Amino acid sequence: MIWIVVLLAASYLLGAVPFGVIVSTKIKGVDIRQVGSGNIGTANAIRALGPFWGGAVFVGDALKGVVPVLAAKYLCAAMPAAVPKGMESLIIVLAGLIAIIGHNFPIYLGFKGGKGVATSFGVFLALNPLAALSGLGVWILTVLVTKLASLGSLLASVALPILMFVFKAPLEFIVFGVIATIFVFWMHRANIGRLIRGEERKITDKAEGEQKTKEKK
Repeated sequence: MIWIVVLLAASYLLGAVPFGVIVSTKIKGVDIRQVGSGNIGTANAIRALGPFWGGAVFVGDALKGVVPVLAAKYLCAAMPAAVPKGMESLIIVLAGLIAIIGHNFPIYLGFKGGKGVATSFGVFLALNPLAALSGLGVWILTVLVTKLASLGSLLASVALPILMFVFKAPLEFIVFGVIATIFVFWMHRANIGRLIRGEERKITDKAEGEQKTKEKK
């Protein structure tokens, strides 16, 4: 059982790696926490750093969800005798969930992180690629039409458990989808208020404060 503890601890530590801060400070000479919304995730990275580096942040954050789930799948398959009977799917889901918690509450940043959307996508991608890519399509379509990344995240998070069911994912994966949706809505509660008031920032808006920063040479 010790390997499960090690796996979950590693999932948290990997999930907590703040790619948004690393990319912004080390490559662009900008602290993403000091511009725009102050969030370390993809939407603020796109506003503050541009689409290329914002995309790099998305990929890095998504990989934080992919790797723990794939590692859990591999270990469960490689050591079947060490896995409690019927617990394989639960262990895999826990690895992904803890990676998301790591992103949202990273020990490296005083437990102040992002909202977990890209990392959640990575978890879903490793659990059920068809459902994840379909959910990404919902996000892209919503953002293209409304320019509101938060609305895209909310709608995609609602769609994903439904898509997991449609694509016949195990029950544990579907339950995880519901939990992840609740988590995403909780982390976006301030955004929901701004959406209702019509005050939410668009993904194309310039990040306030970026004009005070200069790209590191």
